[in-house]
Amino acid sequence: METVDAAHMRAMNCSILLKLIWKHHRISRADISRITSMSRSTVSAIVTELLDRGLVSELGIGPSNGGRRPMMLAFQEDAYSILGLQISAHSISAATLNLNGIVRRWVTQPCDVFQNPEDALALVLKIIDETAALTFSEDMPLIGMALAYPTGGAVDFKGWEETLRERLTIPVHLGYDAHFGAMAELWWNQTVQPRQLGYFQLSETLGFGLLIRDEQKSYGVSGNLGKLLLETETKIQSLYQLIGERAALPRKLSEIFEAAGSGDSAAEAWINAAATPLALTLYNAQALLQLDRMVIGGLWRPQTQRLKILVEGLEEKYGRASAVPVHEWLVPSFRGDQQVALGGGTCVLERVLEDLSLFPARLSMSPLQEKPIDSPFPSME
Repeated sequence: METVDAAHMRAMNCSILLKLIWKHHRISRADISRITSMSRSTVSAIVTELLDRGLVSELGIGPSNGGRRPMMLAFQEDAYSILGLQISAHSISAATLNLNGIVRRWVTQPCDVFQNPEDALALVLKIIDETAALTFSEDMPLIGMALAYPTGGAVDFKGWEETLRERLTIPVHLGYDAHFGAMAELWWNQTVQPRQLGYFQLSETLGFGLLIRDEQKSYGVSGNLGKLLLETETKIQSLYQLIGERAALPRKLSEIFEAAGSGDSAAEAWINAAATPLALTLYNAQALLQLDRMVIGGLWRPQTQRLKILVEGLEEKYGRASAVPVHEWLVPSFRGDQQVALGGGTCVLERVLEDLSLFPARLSMSPLQEKPIDSPFPSME
């Protein structure tokens, strides 16, 4: 009988080996043994299990390094799928990812989440069922899902989590949209490698996520920064109230930006007014945290340049927020609308790469529904 310590050691070795193959994509058993210092027999046993679970395949004979030519292993990034869902005030978006963070399908559906939370939850469940059926029919079964929700509002998203966990047998991960946005930036934006990264999700509600690359852990917003966000959101919500008193202007933030783009001077004036407290929050946050990178996501993302100009004006008036120029530390999110859903899927990917047991044996798998049904997801191919 395997002891607890032996089982724990095997689980650790499985995780190390799986992440190594995922990182390299193509590697031999001999190289795995050399890099990890695991014995050939340990590597062989774990690789056999990975082959059984469809996570790797034998690619063919590779080049020799002076001895016998090795059999190369290839990571199967399309063996499984992950679903990332983003809840916004007026829509629900979904990204179906493979195991390398590639978005294979993307859809956004309108939904007044805060006013009709029961309808929103029903739509989430429908998307999950349809995605499970579709990915199963493609032989890329759903291995986990994440749901990102905004800060603020009166919706009980923790109650949603209970419903999802009761209904599903796959891992379920819920979290704030800003944290997921930061995860996507940290994992997939290869153009920059910041050690400390902050992510502002700026839409109808404001959220902030902070990640430290050394540990890849998130930290909650508190103290002065939490107060800054609250005060900023209060100011912007008061501007929304003003909009409601003017019949000429719509209330949705996306419609305000659209109207401004069409030359509506009143909408443009509102954006300028709302951008001022946002810029002050960014300036104060950078002065407080001294981040390598502060990323703007959400509906305000296209307005990053406007915010930069305002922050530069604050620096001229009050002094530099940090030693780094504004154009270097204040940047738009690199994946735009898909950033948060991608980050949610990334949190699931991080978890399953740590635990091989979360990947079921291929022969024992069954879909969440008996028969595939028409999917709302347009193909990205």
